Amino acid sequence: MVSIVAVVMLRRQPLPQPPTLVRPSAQLPAHAEIKGAEISHEDEAGNVLWRLKAGGKADYDQQARITTAADVRWEFFSSGQPTIVIEAPVFVGDYPQRELGFGEGVLIHTADGQQTFEAQRVTYQFDSHELLLEQPRLVKGRYEITGARAVLDIAEEQLHLTGGVRLTRS
Repeated sequence: MVSIVAVVMLRRQPLPQPPTLVRPSAQLPAHAEIKGAEISHEDEAGNVLWRLKAGGKADYDQQARITTAADVRWEFFSSGQPTIVIEAPVFVGDYPQRELGFGEGVLIHTADGQQTFEAQRVTYQFDSHELLLEQPRLVKGRYEITGARAVLDIAEEQLHLTGGVRLTRS
């Protein structure tokens, strides 16, 4: 088994909490459909910590506590500026499982464009604060690293690739 640890240069930022597409005090039916939703989470000082935009249809099932959305963009912020951006055709927020899923071809990049990841599916786990990538591809300059799986540890700022890891230069 080959394991590559890549240091990912990310600014430390507050870790996200599970988003909801509606305020808890809102009176909605058990199932709500929203189009073009945008939500954000701010700290006590009013600084945006993250923002989630759904360009397509978004559904929230209040009983199951599951959010689904199409064409999403999730931005993490630090010092008022975006640092990491996740873009995906499909989003599922499973709050009882404490995870967010992004699928059907996911793009993760630093806001400055210096680092780009692609994956078939990405899962964010609230308890471990990790992004789990299936079939990841990391592009850094002229180099490309691929593998079967990767774990992006946000707190440690490290990427761990496993399973058929290949490094190629273009």
